[in-house]
Amino acid sequence: NVGGNANLTGRLSLAGINLEEVAWERGGRPVATGTADLASTFEATGRSLAGLVSSLTGGGTLSLHNGAARYINAQAASLILKATDVGQQLSDQALADQFATYMDGGQLAFGDLSADFSIAAGTARLKSVAIEADGLKATGSAAVDLGRAAISSDWTMTFDPGEAKIEGATPQAGLIFRGPLTAPVRSFDLLPLSSYINIRQEARLQEILSTQEAVR
Repeated sequence: NVGGNANLTGRLSLAGINLEEVAWERGGRPVATGTADLASTFEATGRSLAGLVSSLTGGGTLSLHNGAARYINAQAASLILKATDVGQQLSDQALADQFATYMDGGQLAFGDLSADFSIAAGTARLKSVAIEADGLKATGSAAVDLGRAAISSDWTMTFDPGEAKIEGATPQAGLIFRGPLTAPVRSFDLLPLSSYINIRQEARLQEILSTQEAVR
């Protein structure tokens, strides 16, 4: 304690954390299952608990085992594409509603995952995290404000289109979380997926016209 300031230096190591006990809930169920290990070193200086938290610096590693993310459906984009292939027209709102419904109906098991994080000015940051399973590749980052217990996280999901594949393009969607750690708001950026739908419809139209021309 110097000049009224408290100096804190420490090391934290936790193993076997049950994700269902610490993850936020959606629809009455935790959004993740599995276990986690956490190892971190940190230091802080402040006159109060809030001051200590806001000055935290350090870093560490977060490891997940037998992990699964609920409400993530690797087939969501393919289901949308099947609907549009048979002529269903989706407004922006209809696309958002249908995509959210398909996402809520799935679960993504990704097994083991390990990522390093840094802590600066009381905010922990995970960068360039990659998850690949069941034909879905998700890359993203997360920032957790430890003082406010709030999260800001952005992910890009790249889907395997299956039979709806187009040369030179892939269906993607953004997944965003904002708000308190206990109940962040989920939203989607579906502009990339909408663009893929338009490109595919144009490609299919060209195929039909080419076939008709060949017949003639």
